[in-house]
Amino acid sequence: RGCGPVFNCRQAQTERVSPTVFAMSVDIQLQMKRNMEEMHSALDELVAWTGDIGKKDRSLRGMEPEMSSQKQSGASDDEEEAREIAEVRAELSQMIARDAQQKADARAHDNAGTAEAAPAGDSSMVESAARGANQRSRADQYRAWETYDADAEVNLIDARQRQQEELRAKVTRLENQRAQARVRRREARNAAEAEALRARGNTAFSAAQYEEAVEAYTAALELTPRAAVLYANRALALLRVRLPASAEEDCSAALEIDLQHVKALLRRAQARIELSNYDGALEDLEGALLLEPRNAAARRQMHECRQLRARALPRPPLPTVLVAIAHVQHDADNDSDPFVASLGLQAPAAVPAAVLIPPATGAAADADAVEEATTTATAAAATTAAPRVMLSPMMRAASFPLPSTAADVERAWRSLRRSAADWAEYVRRLEPNQLRALFKHNLPAELLTAFLLALDETFFPVDAPRALAVLHALCHAGRFSILTMYVCNGELCSLLGAVII
Repeated sequence: RGCGPVFNCRQAQTERVSPTVFAMSVDIQLQMKRNMEEMHSALDELVAWTGDIGKKDRSLRGMEPEMSSQKQSGASDDEEEAREIAEVRAELSQMIARDAQQKADARAHDNAGTAEAAPAGDSSMVESAARGANQRSRADQYRAWETYDADAEVNLIDARQRQQEELRAKVTRLENQRAQARVRRREARNAAEAEALRARGNTAFSAAQYEEAVEAYTAALELTPRAAVLYANRALALLRVRLPASAEEDCSAALEIDLQHVKALLRRAQARIELSNYDGALEDLEGALLLEPRNAAARRQMHECRQLRARALPRPPLPTVLVAIAHVQHDADNDSDPFVASLGLQAPAAVPAAVLIPPATGAAADADAVEEATTTATAAAATTAAPRVMLSPMMRAASFPLPSTAADVERAWRSLRRSAADWAEYVRRLEPNQLRALFKHNLPAELLTAFLLALDETFFPVDAPRALAVLHALCHAGRFSILTMYVCNGELCSLLGAVII
């Protein structure tokens, strides 16, 4: 109790000094923060200025080429986005630091009343001061609680938290937008480079430089791996270099990206035909015709594929048929028949009636009669002239009328091809204008070879003008340029080359 006045004096002195010290401390901390912010801003500007000077110096020295306008625009956009993100992050950091400083200041203010201590060595005064400070602290706390607005404090805390969450969300959104913009710029740059490579590949393909075309398409696919047209183009180039298996894989990859890519279906069908997978090729061609019913190339390729599949299928063995030959008596009245005359049969010598064996009449036929007739026929054959010789039927050029379709010409060739003279005579009967009309749409490769052989062996050099007229007519046949690849004879190729030139 004796120290009460002294304690009250010290308490009053502390209450007079503490607000001043606290205000000075807050001012010093705020000034230090401003100084740090100004220093960081100056350092950022210095770093940016140094980078710009370095880029300009390298550009002037020729060590780094100037960026294109598109790249400069992309770089400026990226720098602007990075600057905006940095500003939002700085604002968020300042808010977090401000909250932490306010909490520290509140704790310092609460402990300010106990900062002043009694003189050393006076334990009773220290204990009395501690009890007085404790009593004053509790009284101050009670009075503070009476005036404390909890709702306002909660609203203030919620507002600060919402503001921080908004800043964090803004940072996340800006970073996401920046990443997406970078992806879009990279994709646009890759698309432009891939388009240039595709054009270079098309140019190489047009110049029959198929290996270079494959390399260009491959480089373009590394930049844009989801481009179906690049896979289809590379497949066509692979078909030209005789790699049908790789071409089939590229077409399948193109169809995984675009199921309705008709060119990929047609080229995979061509690859499967070269791999002898005719059923798979027909499936691709049917799918292409479903998408484009009027595609003439798909229809023609389907017809050829069906023919190749039919030829590849194993043929069943021909059935064995037993034919009974019956000898009949020669009828001279039929010798003047045009059909019999065209067969070129030699007239047989007269054969006695006894030589002919009567046909069997079933179970009622007499075995003795048959044996007697056979014996008589054997004896007659020994004493009479030799039996007639049946010549094989031989068709002549005159046996065929003038053709009206290409099928008539092919039918005549199949019947006359064993005789080169008869075939040449048949060709001589055909007019060049007629040949041009007959084979306007299609000319079989075998028939073209037969025409060339007939002209080379028979017409030259006796009837050279006629042969040249026939050759010029054949040059106008459908798919003539493709048919010339099937001519293997060197002399015939030379003959075709002379006519084409």
